[in-house]
Amino acid sequence: MLRLGVLLSPRRADVFDVIKRQNRSGGIRSDVLAGMFGGEKCVRVHISNINKLLAAKDWRIVCERVGAERGFYRVRHINGTARKI
Repeated sequence: MLRLGVLLSPRRADVFDVIKRQNRSGGIRSDVLAGMFGGEKCVRVHISNINKLLAAKDWRIVCERVGAERGFYRVRHINGTARKI
């Protein structure tokens, strides 16, 4: 499944789609994503693998935190310019 110009497995495409869908509202909480996709370690592995593929296209999934709270996953362009996904 093609996302941002890279080929993802169906499961990784699902993870990406959930994060992308929530991007406009500020992201999706890491614990919610973990509940949907088999736990925190599983989500981290999926996101790490997706980020390796997205790096060539200057995109990245980031986890932004406020203090000790759970993070929010978002899709970001690496060079900082605002772009529509």
